[in-house]
Amino acid sequence: MLPGLSVLDLHDCTISWQNFPRLDHVTFLSLVVSDDFPSPPDHAYPFESVLKALRGLPNLEQLVLHRIFSETENLETFGFYSGVYQGTAVELPRLDGLYLEGHSDLYALAFAALELPSSSTVSFFAEITHPDIIDVVLAKCQLIMERTPIMKHRRRIELGHVAHFSSVDFRDLNQAQADEEVSPPFHIRLDQRFGDLFIDKVCQHLRFDDIAHLVLHVYTRDRTFGQQHPISRIFETCQSVTDLKVFGELATDGITVALSESPTSPPNANGESETVKTWQMLPELQSLELQLYSKIQNSNLTEALRMRHESGSSLQQLCINFKDGRISEDERIGLQRCVVDLVRWKRFDAQGNLLP
Repeated sequence: MLPGLSVLDLHDCTISWQNFPRLDHVTFLSLVVSDDFPSPPDHAYPFESVLKALRGLPNLEQLVLHRIFSETENLETFGFYSGVYQGTAVELPRLDGLYLEGHSDLYALAFAALELPSSSTVSFFAEITHPDIIDVVLAKCQLIMERTPIMKHRRRIELGHVAHFSSVDFRDLNQAQADEEVSPPFHIRLDQRFGDLFIDKVCQHLRFDDIAHLVLHVYTRDRTFGQQHPISRIFETCQSVTDLKVFGELATDGITVALSESPTSPPNANGESETVKTWQMLPELQSLELQLYSKIQNSNLTEALRMRHESGSSLQQLCINFKDGRISEDERIGLQRCVVDLVRWKRFDAQGNLLP
């Protein structure tokens, strides 16, 4: 049937799923409900029928599913442990690109059901209603990361926790050039209302022991100095991170507290505890970049870097980008004494663009 058909691009269509054929030559499938259309009814794109249709497209290379699932279908109504989810793997061994977007928990279940090659580019954007969906998505992320062979110190991961959405990006970098990506982009964004529960689940599901380059975006919660943002807990497992970039409120205080954390040895004969010259968090850190949206406690940062410098764990590079306030000459000199190579600072505008 239709032996020459390779592209199937269906926008705002009514589909007879009972008669959906097997199409061995189709390499591109796009099922889209336009943004200016109302959410489709529950029966328009039945989850089971969509998965069944995908099994009949063994040579698929590009897949787009956009707003096809009803917004009324979620984990509560669908049933997380239903037979539809359990044992429904869809093998797509040739898939090169996957794009999922919509307002339903079912996109996460579809993402979990798809068996993808490690070379696939993934873009996943979903508004979710149930916290268990975070587990589904992050477990799939970790599975894909484990299937991607890398050399140590080449993996980069980026985490965002901004108001009501959270995101995960990861990829591998060229060993010779840290800014050159050698693996396809992998981007997950979850619109969710579960706050710091996302951070707990990230720490539970994702392994950071082979991460060299870590980027954190945090723009939620106001805290006084000394109160670490929950995302700081990730630092406890980042034993291999050499390059850290932090954007937002965590940069002002949380990173300073994390840099200062060092374990202590058991009490000596005099009952006194001696500080061990190793660091509990980020022991291999060499480069730090901060983008600040509020005034930095420069004295606290300088003190944390001084402690590392005196213990023989100096930073090689430090870059501070700020929106409000300036670094005085005395502060710059104090920071420079604690960094081996380079201290830079720049200003940025309200849109986050660096100024010359």
